[in-house]
Amino acid sequence: MPVGGAEEKSTEGAILGKFVELAGGASGRVAIIPTASAEPDAGENYRELFREMGVGQVEIVRTERREDANGTVGVEPLRAATGIYITGGDQARLVSIMAGTVAMECIRERHAAGAVVAGTSAGASILGSHMMSGGLGTEAPRKGMTEMVAGFGLL
Repeated sequence: MPVGGAEEKSTEGAILGKFVELAGGASGRVAIIPTASAEPDAGENYRELFREMGVGQVEIVRTERREDANGTVGVEPLRAATGIYITGGDQARLVSIMAGTVAMECIRERHAAGAVVAGTSAGASILGSHMMSGGLGTEAPRKGMTEMVAGFGLL
């Protein structure tokens, strides 16, 4: 469920409301992955919002390094998740930490088992088979400015 960027972060938000519904609402178990975000409170902010929207259990997956995404820190909260939400931020950081890890494979397995996987901005981009990485938002696009990297392959 690619959300795009700048989604409505309120309890009345239609898109996040649909995510909560698909994740199971009050009986849902949502895992938030704030890896891409430079905002230290991104995970906490989403956790509070999803709780206010009625999600039964909400956990933050703390994957700050590839070692986290390959260990219990980055995998255990995902194993029983009915919904996985990946925040926006730095696409290159998200790919360098998550792509090709045990956590990524767990996300793919949960998706195949019926869990809804959603993301905003960088989190939306990584859901596809490929995504752009790098480049500067302040420059006009030109050849060689970005590179294509592998995503999760969910779309």
